[in-house]
Amino acid sequence: MIIYLFFNQKSMLYFPDKTDFLNCKNFSEEEKKSYENNLKMNYNKTNFYEIKWEKNNVIIFFHWNAGRACDRIKILENLKKTWNTIILVEYFWYADKENSPDIIQILQNVDIIWNYIKDKEKWPMKKKRFDKVYVMWRSLGTWPASYFAWKFETDKLLLISAYDELYKVAGSKYPIFPVKYLFTQNYNSKKYLNNYKNDFLLIHWKKDKVIPYKHWLDLFNSLENKNKKMISLENINHHNIFSEKIEEKIVEYFR
Repeated sequence: MIIYLFFNQKSMLYFPDKTDFLNCKNFSEEEKKSYENNLKMNYNKTNFYEIKWEKNNVIIFFHWNAGRACDRIKILENLKKTWNTIILVEYFWYADKENSPDIIQILQNVDIIWNYIKDKEKWPMKKKRFDKVYVMWRSLGTWPASYFAWKFETDKLLLISAYDELYKVAGSKYPIFPVKYLFTQNYNSKKYLNNYKNDFLLIHWKKDKVIPYKHWLDLFNSLENKNKKMISLENINHHNIFSEKIEEKIVEYFR
């Protein structure tokens, strides 16, 4: 069983849709973007959807571990109410039939998106394209969003259904196994958020069975950030989070 967990952890963690990125009817052809940079990376191109809006701010959204960015229509409709430009990042191999996602590749998605924002050739008159940069994530997206906030200028950060370290979440599912030493895909949000001092909102629910209450609370309590706030909800589960109340809080935070 231990050998099985070690060699199959990616298939137990990532559930990509695999539909071709361009084959998405929810966005116009102009909104489907690919950005390639000259960084020395294994993969130097990231796909994303960019919806331009009135304010010169941007919300960068990192999605969870299932599906693809194309499917995030409900959250997109709510983010539009903030009047900010929206970028929905597609992870490497989440819209690709041949390959599987990986922790290193997802970090490179983050680096490439930032380089797109501050590309001096594209935006020669500005240090970066947008006045304010906001970052939002849910579930698996906690870590890439935390990494972004640690490495790059981030004015507001919103995390939904967050965790401290992913191996601890996995360990709660498989308590008899030494998950810490087997886990190659350990997303450590606590590490990257330690020095983040700008506005930070965490939304979670006490009865979440996928990411238990303890993990987001440990993350929140570990952060020395005077601008941190949390909203803890009852009677909502991991897969049914976008109630009217949550949607209002998200719009209010980014407006």
